[in-house]
Amino acid sequence: MTKDIYVVIGGVIGLLIGVMLMNGYNSVIGHPRVAAEARMGYVLTAERSALETKLALEEKRRITAERVSADHANKLAAATKQIQADMARLEQENADYEARLNEAGRRCELDADDINWLRKP
Repeated sequence: MTKDIYVVIGGVIGLLIGVMLMNGYNSVIGHPRVAAEARMGYVLTAERSALETKLALEEKRRITAERVSADHANKLAAATKQIQADMARLEQENADYEARLNEAGRRCELDADDINWLRKP
């Protein structure tokens, strides 16, 4: 019977030593590795979230730039059309004025060089 008690005590001591070794392994090797892997997962998640936010911001900027560019292109087309209409109107006014001068028997023989010379201070 005393042998049985020693066997039980040895089994309990062996079990305690096994639990202590397992606990020591977990605290020294297991938990830090798991914690590092968890942190790495959080870092990757945070980086992905930051990149998705940055991508969304760049997409919003691109769309805004396209809208502004299209708006400016429309304004440029309208301004060009207005300038062409004004130039055509001025050419017609000049032609009408020259026709009235010819009917009156007068002519304006100034050319661009003469006008530039008159504009000099």
